[in-house]
Amino acid sequence: MCGHSFGFKQLAWCLGLSCLAVAARADSLGFRKEVVYAAGQSPLIGLTDVNHDGKWDIVVNADGSNVMQVLFGESKGKFGAGRHVKTGLAPGYPYSADVNEDGNVDVVSANYTGGSVNVFLGSSNGDFKLHEQLNSGVNPSVLGLYDFNADGHVDIAAANKGGNSVGIYLGNGDGTFETRSDYAAGSVPEGFLSDVNRDGRMDIVLANTQGNTLSVLLGNPDGSFQAALNSITGTSPRVSGVFDFNFDGKYDLVVWNTQDTTASIFLGNGDGTFKPGVNYQVGMQPYGHIADVNRDGKVDLISTNFGDNTVSVLLGNSDGTFKAASVYSATALGNMMRAIVTDVNHDDKPDIVAPNYASYYVSVFLGNGDGTFQAKQDFKTGAGPGLILVADFNFDGKQDLAVENLQDASVSVLLNDGVK
Repeated sequence: MCGHSFGFKQLAWCLGLSCLAVAARADSLGFRKEVVYAAGQSPLIGLTDVNHDGKWDIVVNADGSNVMQVLFGESKGKFGAGRHVKTGLAPGYPYSADVNEDGNVDVVSANYTGGSVNVFLGSSNGDFKLHEQLNSGVNPSVLGLYDFNADGHVDIAAANKGGNSVGIYLGNGDGTFETRSDYAAGSVPEGFLSDVNRDGRMDIVLANTQGNTLSVLLGNPDGSFQAALNSITGTSPRVSGVFDFNFDGKYDLVVWNTQDTTASIFLGNGDGTFKPGVNYQVGMQPYGHIADVNRDGKVDLISTNFGDNTVSVLLGNSDGTFKAASVYSATALGNMMRAIVTDVNHDDKPDIVAPNYASYYVSVFLGNGDGTFQAKQDFKTGAGPGLILVADFNFDGKQDLAVENLQDASVSVLLNDGVK
């Protein structure tokens, strides 16, 4: 699933990493006043078109209310609420696929406290019903949906954070799944799916957040996985991206070490193993994104630093190394969470959009196209903004934002009025 006015004077930022002074041009961009939709406590959101009407719908799992609902996309970027469906305890982010192969969108999510993985079958009108509640390990979190054994049916991968393992559920194509197969991981794993050794089979990439290691489980043709290949990371790692940073035809990884102010680059050997990580200074409690922000064909690192309310931008070199960080200030006491990179003002220059969890705002940094950014501009949301999703909700050709408000049981939609 998917799974998101400007203008400033002379500016300077400094965080002990590098100082940047910019005399920037003034651009202007506006989002309309947010429209707030009730969504249950601690809403976690995803985007898909559940009722086949060509409009984006927002699927909401209310982690604190133990329900799922759909905000149905309507004309002009508005949304209407669908009925609630009960989940288990503390449902996680929703993932969508057609698991019973009837042409309708289905939803899979894990109940973190309840200890199960739920399968909700969808209908053509966008309603859902709980079809299966699969037994999981302790504190599950869905990693992704994929056909691991190439039999044409959707399978499920879930990390069991309290059990230090990964569970694989092979699908039967009718909405039911085989008994879970478990694979050992490190302590409190989380991650994503990617074919890291480029053999055409999906692999599992994990950061073991309390074990300070990186694990890669290589996929076999039958949907099983090999024993984990482990690497040492910094403290409390998170993984967010796979890319060939040094252009040698092998996938590399970036790891964000959330308790020691660094990002680590692991250059790949092409077989699922990696060279020792090389650390780069970012900010306090980093979690980031990779994108080519200066449009030179090399991927750059964008770190949103929760602990010091800054954004660090590290421009990539062609050999897999990165330049020192340029640091941009965000909202004071904002506790900035993971940013997205998109072109919100349609000037073909990447921009940064980041939620400020301890405030009521998202911050937008317009890009200059050379890897530098203009001063942040803040746009109001609800309390505790978290994940931001980007789509053109009203079909006017501009990127709009949907924001989950984790502290006030709502979702904010900000429609983009474009450059003024």
